[in-house]
Amino acid sequence: MRLRLEFSRFVFDSQIYFGAKGDLPLLEKKDIFSNKSIHTPKSLKNYKKINNINKLMIAPLPSFSEHELFVNTNPSILNAVEPENIYGVLFVSPENHENTIDVLNSVHSHNKIKGFKIYPEFWKDSNLDPASLDSKKLKTLKQVIRYCKDQRKILQIELGNRKSDFEKLKKFIEEFAQDLRLHLVLSFYDIYNIVKLVPKYVDWLQRGHDIYLDLSILPVFAAAYLIRELNVLYSPALDRILFSSSVPLSDFETRLMLIKSLNLNIELESKILYENANHLYCPGEK
Repeated sequence: MRLRLEFSRFVFDSQIYFGAKGDLPLLEKKDIFSNKSIHTPKSLKNYKKINNINKLMIAPLPSFSEHELFVNTNPSILNAVEPENIYGVLFVSPENHENTIDVLNSVHSHNKIKGFKIYPEFWKDSNLDPASLDSKKLKTLKQVIRYCKDQRKILQIELGNRKSDFEKLKKFIEEFAQDLRLHLVLSFYDIYNIVKLVPKYVDWLQRGHDIYLDLSILPVFAAAYLIRELNVLYSPALDRILFSSSVPLSDFETRLMLIKSLNLNIELESKILYENANHLYCPGEK
């Protein structure tokens, strides 16, 4: 509680990973994650209460098993978003056409599901570059994107490795970003991709693209560079920077302290911690 009171009054955690650890080696090999997994409505409620979070967005915890995500995690998210001020995105994949279409068909009247999540790092023979997808996978991805555009849903993309680096993201944006609302989760561990991203991101925004950046698990120096450079090049971009704890890949206090360490003014801190995410996911709400 003492830590929480040092910050702006409201916090919108724009991404925590929801679901059991499954067969993802990253989570199985590190004991640090063992007590942080949030995979039940009760654990989610406790997480929100303990950290005094006003609103939060849950996304499927990544796994090598798409079957697990479609059959178990997505239904669990549908159940978990029932309480007030908890929202979610569901897993979809161009590598599984039938299940992806079923997911799209399941959310027509579900206003707590705000969009969909893709994990290019787990695609077997393709990556975020549309040219890498065969005709069937490309058709499925286009159906997801068309649904997002038509229904004003958000597409979350997990970035961070060779299958979703800056160069491949650029190809995706060039092909699909027009009229698409995007939440890019910046899971880069180095600054190289951020340095390349900043000027191009400014260009995308100035061309009218609707793209938000999630600080996610960026190192402090990379987050500081991103915010400093955007402030110099195009300050309206700071209205599109999101805070997330990315539990269990990180933890709430660590990510909150990152924001504090940036020495932002109160107005910008409030935007990053709450207002920007609220504008994206709950437009018109306080």
